[in-house]
Amino acid sequence: MSRRYDVVVVGAGHAGCEAALAAARLGATVGLVTMSERCVASMPCNPAIGGPGKGHLVREIDAMGGAMGVIADGAALQSRLLNTGKGPAVQALRLLTDKQVYSQSMRQKLRAEPRIEMVAGEAAALVMDRDGDAGGVTLADGRALGARAVVLATGVYLNSSVVSGSSRLRAGPDGARPAQLLPKALEEAGLRLGRFKTGTSPRVDRRSVDYGELRPEPGTSLPLQFGHRFAGSSAPAATAPGEDPVCWATYTNETTHRIIAGNLHRSPLFDGTIDGAGPRHCPSIEDKVHRFPNRDRHPVWLERESMSSDLLYVLGLSTSLPVDVQSAMLRSLPGLSSAEIVRPGYAIEYDYLLSGQLFPTMEVKLLRGLFAAGQICGTSGYEEAAALGLIAGTNAARRALGQEPVVWHRSESYLGVLADDLATRSVSEPYRMMTARAEHRLHLRHSNADLRLASLAAELGMIDRARLAAVSGRQKLLADTKAALMLSRVMRSEDLNRELVALGTTPLRQGVRAWSLLKRPRIGYEHMCAWVGEGMPRLGHDDRQELEAMAKYGGYIRQQENLLSRQGRTAMRPVPAELDYTKVPGLAHRAAAHLGEVRPLTLGQASRVEGVTSADLSVLAGYLREWRRRR
Repeated sequence: MSRRYDVVVVGAGHAGCEAALAAARLGATVGLVTMSERCVASMPCNPAIGGPGKGHLVREIDAMGGAMGVIADGAALQSRLLNTGKGPAVQALRLLTDKQVYSQSMRQKLRAEPRIEMVAGEAAALVMDRDGDAGGVTLADGRALGARAVVLATGVYLNSSVVSGSSRLRAGPDGARPAQLLPKALEEAGLRLGRFKTGTSPRVDRRSVDYGELRPEPGTSLPLQFGHRFAGSSAPAATAPGEDPVCWATYTNETTHRIIAGNLHRSPLFDGTIDGAGPRHCPSIEDKVHRFPNRDRHPVWLERESMSSDLLYVLGLSTSLPVDVQSAMLRSLPGLSSAEIVRPGYAIEYDYLLSGQLFPTMEVKLLRGLFAAGQICGTSGYEEAAALGLIAGTNAARRALGQEPVVWHRSESYLGVLADDLATRSVSEPYRMMTARAEHRLHLRHSNADLRLASLAAELGMIDRARLAAVSGRQKLLADTKAALMLSRVMRSEDLNRELVALGTTPLRQGVRAWSLLKRPRIGYEHMCAWVGEGMPRLGHDDRQELEAMAKYGGYIRQQENLLSRQGRTAMRPVPAELDYTKVPGLAHRAAAHLGEVRPLTLGQASRVEGVTSADLSVLAGYLREWRRRR
């Protein structure tokens, strides 16, 4: 028995869901392969979406018509805006979500899409077409699924092993079945696989916790959400004052650290049981205690996983120590002296594609028509996976429909930063998106994702005219409000000057334009509404934040935009994927070797390849000019 689709997506985690939905939005028929429906958009680690860098990605996924942001909004238990004491470039939204509602909502969205068909089974091998390109997959039960393009979104399931203490189990997250057939097929096709490790924290029964010893962590009362299309409406389920809290804070202590230090010899991380590289920015608690012996405490949060479950996720306590040690260290924490572990923490090792095998389109260099997304690419996190799923699904559909691939550039989006980093740089640990990775992060604010990407999304056919019109309406609202503030004058008064002094800024000697006053620190749009008087439009949080960023950082933003304009002309120059770098006269041997492995698609990407100097780049640019003249 065989079926044929335009695109086959292997894996229905966050990457696979976004890949399937993106391909379907572009008109492709999709076969979405999953070993179990309970794995669809599951959240085996922390029950949250967003944060610095990650939240930026979710906003961009939404701007491109993706699903993660909207589903997270609908499953939200609590919303928090992080880094509010810092500039707009690093502020980001984080939603604590009901993981069961999230997964159920995503399943419903997939079922409602007529171009997507869910296929239960395990992918066992790739099918090659007559040209030697990827042409589908075969399943373990012998079924063949033909396609014009294939997306591998296998998460952490490839040859996965769950490790806790001395126990090693061939399994995926939450005891799911591992994918053991596909890795061998990928290696036989010439792909190189490596081994990474990630981990998760124990879950405790919320009824065994003494909340009197914990500090409740309230969310924000602001109507914050990821979906731009719902701008101005209230967050679906944000925790409000007076409601039961869903997050609490506590700390480890000297007793906790003694228990951990005294049992490091039983840790799989230290006894050689685990050899896969783990995420440096999300270490286990035993690694933190070992690496920072002078720290007397580490923060720990307890978060509700679902309103239909009694489980609390212990954020900050990722571990693979034996269960008895996990229980002892948990019970040493304030509020957890009687805590009952329902599900112990564990580490998980899995196969992934080694660096240098992907184009920024997420197509595998060695095998045309094969795309990869998510943790198989060497990333960590739900948000990075969903972002790569959108990129891979879009390009897989465009290939299947006979269209040119699309590259998101790092100067225009975090999507571009993510894809470019994976294509041009070596990944030695699970890659995590952070705002520090974007050199133009002031330009890439989370509050302007739709303004930056709506035109591209509409051009690709990923959002409709109504959505584009809504973004145009937002642009006009911001422009009109700015114009009104530039024309309005705030007059000096004693009452006003007292307010300004209280805000820590200089009092007025005479009247000033409202826009000039908004440029000052600690003065927000709400002050303008009070000081200017009637007639100022009511703005949602994102619009206020965007307007204030335009006022306070306008000079820096213009500098970045001018720099991007100058650099863009050179950075966007294409480089032929088939170029033989060994034949470029004057190019250093080391640079030729690295460029030949990475195969950058533009000069901008070539400039970021390890081992390529500015002199090498000048030689390459000169060679390409002559090459184009000869052609």
